[in-house]
Amino acid sequence: SLFLSLSLLPEEPERTPAHLMLVTQPMSSETVPCAVAPDYYTANESFYIRNHAPVPVVDRPEAQTIVFKAPALSGSLPGPPPQEHALTLQQLAQDFAAAAADITAVLQCAGNRASHMISKRRDTKFSGTNFAVIDVGMMGCARWSGPRLKTVLQRLYPVLDTLTPEQRAELHVWCDGLDGYQTSIPLAHVWDDSRDVILATHMNGTVLPRDHGFPLRLMAPGVAGARCVKWLCGLSLHAQPSDSPWQRTYYLDGGQPIITMPLQSVILAPCKNSTQALPGEVDGLGVEGVAWGGGEGSPVTAVEVTADGGRTWHRAQLLQQEVPRDDAHRHWGWVRWRCVVPRSSLPGNAQPPSSEGHQQQQQQQQ
Repeated sequence: SLFLSLSLLPEEPERTPAHLMLVTQPMSSETVPCAVAPDYYTANESFYIRNHAPVPVVDRPEAQTIVFKAPALSGSLPGPPPQEHALTLQQLAQDFAAAAADITAVLQCAGNRASHMISKRRDTKFSGTNFAVIDVGMMGCARWSGPRLKTVLQRLYPVLDTLTPEQRAELHVWCDGLDGYQTSIPLAHVWDDSRDVILATHMNGTVLPRDHGFPLRLMAPGVAGARCVKWLCGLSLHAQPSDSPWQRTYYLDGGQPIITMPLQSVILAPCKNSTQALPGEVDGLGVEGVAWGGGEGSPVTAVEVTADGGRTWHRAQLLQQEVPRDDAHRHWGWVRWRCVVPRSSLPGNAQPPSSEGHQQQQQQQQ
């Protein structure tokens, strides 16, 4: 079987105080705001965790296999039926070394800012659960490394190059994890070179931590974390999306699976209900945060902040100089920003609203 027995509870990885625990088993956490982006990259040990089962134990990662299948191609195209391929991670690294890429990308859980959604709509499935309190910490930015998935599929199944865009649009890549988790993304998304979809083996220059998919995970920049399967052990091509509950029941918007994430910005400091000024604050209220282009990988060109419900807006300083160059075709990483809101724009001694303010800020960018 490709799947780890869930009747056994392996030893869980150690976690740091940077995590606000939502559920301890299986582990789900959000990062405390001050640990999300103190530097450009979110530290591995601080990165939010969303597990759906106990963390698998992989004792010999070099011998771990990933199985590729293409049942959707059987009988629909001339020639022999496509073969099943089982590659060890060592083979994957050696055979596709030329396809390796470093991609800086934000990863965000589809449930991030659940508390904000509840305050606005009050009709989400998060209401009344441990996840109803999620603020802004189920997101992080990291440098992901590994071979491009399109290149791997092209070599294993050359017939895919002969399909028309319309034919490829009808296919879906099912992704299986060692923990039994399964979901899918459209093949057309993988086939778009500018989408930079990779099979990640490294995170911020080190092998993937166990909580983040060691030894292999799918990384689809700009796509909801729910589709970036961890502990990847199988990929298969099908003529329809996955029929798993994580594709059909959970992580939906308007009844449809959430794939790409929206353009957005987030205030990280001051924290909600904080009365502590930021260092160096003199002429007003210092505000810091991050912004990123979401599923389109668009560059962020401006961020504006309001502290009075949108009556006045103040242009933030974008820290563009620290955004790294890598192998990405688009802007998948975030940009950190800083802004000082003049005291004359502050309503009394009140802090800027932590959710309404940056939701209006997003609308201003769009």
